[in-house]
Amino acid sequence: MKGMTKEWALTFAFSGLILLALAFGLTWVNIERTDMAYELRRLQTDTETQAALISKLEVERDTLTTPDRLRSLAGQYGLVQARPGQIRRLAATGEELPSPVVASAPVPEKSQKKAQRGGIRVGTVKP
Repeated sequence: MKGMTKEWALTFAFSGLILLALAFGLTWVNIERTDMAYELRRLQTDTETQAALISKLEVERDTLTTPDRLRSLAGQYGLVQARPGQIRRLAATGEELPSPVVASAPVPEKSQKKAQRGGIRVGTVKP
């Protein structure tokens, strides 16, 4: 190192250290970017899997709640359509709300006899 002053040597050494620190920093940032890319891909895959599961469950729910299926299950358990006045609605405060108007289906004679003996009728009404 002929002809190099002490200041130039310190400047050269400091520049080398800065360059080395920048290289390490760039390497670390690149590794973090790669890790984040893997994590992002994993999250995208999880999201796609969950969306597919939600779609399948919605189809299953729609299949299980078809009117024909519910009518068939209600018949198996002896349930019939509720008569007007049998359904009571309550507000969040606990007060009884007026009953919705229910178009009553003709009640089979068998069900009328059951009601006279104290049978319970359960039904649902769409508001």
